Amino acid sequence: MALTRKKHSLFFGITSRTLMIISAALLLLSYVSTYVNPAKAWFMTIFGLLFAPLLLCNFLLFVWAILRKSKALVIPFLALLPCSWQENSSALLTAEIWMPKAVSRY
Repeated sequence: MALTRKKHSLFFGITSRTLMIISAALLLLSYVSTYVNPAKAWFMTIFGLLFAPLLLCNFLLFVWAILRKSKALVIPFLALLPCSWQENSSALLTAEIWMPKAVSRY
């Protein structure tokens, strides 16, 4: 007996890749928003605020693509790659954002 491969529908594949591309593009805009002056482009602050949810969304899409054994896992992987060397991304995992350091008055 030959093993048959499960076929995914064309609509589902196109929709998932479109969702991955949109999510990756929004995360890349979130990376860029830290370098843009809010006085010149106020709307970029929205992408900066959405960094954590977009990061989580791309991570879940990456895990989903791995589980599906899809070649489209490259899309969220490339979007998550800059997060590994961006200096502000590690602060999300620590208490630096939520608990600011005490300010010395001297």
